[in-house]
Amino acid sequence: MARSEGTPWYFRHRVPLFMALYVGSGWVGGGPPVWRLAAAALSGSGGDGAWARGLWAGAGLLMVAGGALRCWGVAYLPRGVPVDSAVRTDSLRVAGPYRHVRNPLYLGLLVISIGFAVLDRPVGALVLVAGSAALAIFLIRSEEAAMQRRWGSSYAEYCRRVGALWPRCRAATGGAAPAAWAAALGEEFYFPLVGLFFLTTAVFPSLGGYSPGLVLLLPVWLLAHRAGAGSREAS
Repeated sequence: MARSEGTPWYFRHRVPLFMALYVGSGWVGGGPPVWRLAAAALSGSGGDGAWARGLWAGAGLLMVAGGALRCWGVAYLPRGVPVDSAVRTDSLRVAGPYRHVRNPLYLGLLVISIGFAVLDRPVGALVLVAGSAALAIFLIRSEEAAMQRRWGSSYAEYCRRVGALWPRCRAATGGAAPAAWAAALGEEFYFPLVGLFFLTTAVFPSLGGYSPGLVLLLPVWLLAHRAGAGSREAS
């Protein structure tokens, strides 16, 4: 297992830093949330009705999409990489989403951040999106510097062909790699779960807090978590 020495403090603590941004942004600023302000501006009413449900559903879709992208990326990584306190440079894998974008996990988090920002108050939304983007950029620089030292010209060529955060439709060629889908879903279930909650409560407002998306996804996650528990050991 190749691990980079001298890992920056913000990389070692990236998980609590992102958590602090998500939780803390909800306590910043005042007034109505972004979705209600936008619904009121678009509908000319008080911010309820079809526009409000559409924006609520859009926020849920962004969370589901960002979570799905993270699951796709994690499926092609060795176990524990997303939460490892050190930069891992084990291998240069050009498979799955890494054929289109170099940092699908951070791109997924940014998409999720935008979804959460729609539900935040305006100042909190700005703090969340700007803070997540700034932290992601610092983390990407640290990871890519370590990969450059480890893989040299091979990684430089990969960077030339594949964007850091902007996906390219034309996939880069690379060696085939197995995808651990069950383990990835077991590790990255929470954002799709939250997104499904907001999406289904927008589509079925009469259900109130009950979300069929949660009911459907929970047993899927439990099965995936158990099925993937051993599959990562071989990575």
